[in-house]
Amino acid sequence: MAKGSAKGFFASPEKAEKFAEAARERGEKVTDVGVPKEFEYRSDYTFLLPFIFSVETRKVIAKIALAAIAHQYGIPYARSEHFDFLRQVIKTEKPPVWIFANELFMAAHARTAHQHSIMSYLSAGRHKGWALVTLFGGLSYIVEIAPDYQERESRQFSIFYDAAAKKPLNPVVLADEIALIGHVLSPATKFEDRDAVDQQWFPILQAYCKERGFEVVRITPDKQR
Repeated sequence: MAKGSAKGFFASPEKAEKFAEAARERGEKVTDVGVPKEFEYRSDYTFLLPFIFSVETRKVIAKIALAAIAHQYGIPYARSEHFDFLRQVIKTEKPPVWIFANELFMAAHARTAHQHSIMSYLSAGRHKGWALVTLFGGLSYIVEIAPDYQERESRQFSIFYDAAAKKPLNPVVLADEIALIGHVLSPATKFEDRDAVDQQWFPILQAYCKERGFEVVRITPDKQR
């Protein structure tokens, strides 16, 4: 580039012409080389997972479980003594919420990144209640919602919601709430394992990004080091 020369482009033709006129008045040579009609921007982003293990996220998950009880059975029932424990621990730094990875649970129905769900089972026989809360298709948590459930009959329900369509959905689920919660509570599950959770969620996130023309690559723990 010659001394005193400059190159650039402008956000609008009006700004470009104003700059050109000022340059000509100073006796400078102005050459309009044009600009492409389309621009391509390439950027790299790294998306990490610490937030999904945070106390704040676990509190939100516990609140979702309690709100689902109120939605399904009514606010008075959610305020009953069965859920005193859950209402109290939501306020603490140790809510009874654990993130997990489980292959059978993930394979029980089709999933997308804009799907959220809750599956709950209140056991009259075991006097306990649990809920499986899943966000964005693959971030799954188990919540102990009633450690001292004293009812004569068990209860179970599932709620699925599609955030993109902004409406509930009813996927075909290959097992009921009792079976899936029982399997999640078995040795087949990996609890609080960041690599297993990342591996579980990545295919769902990858499919979502691919639909929108974005390429994503999973960063494994060895590469992070």
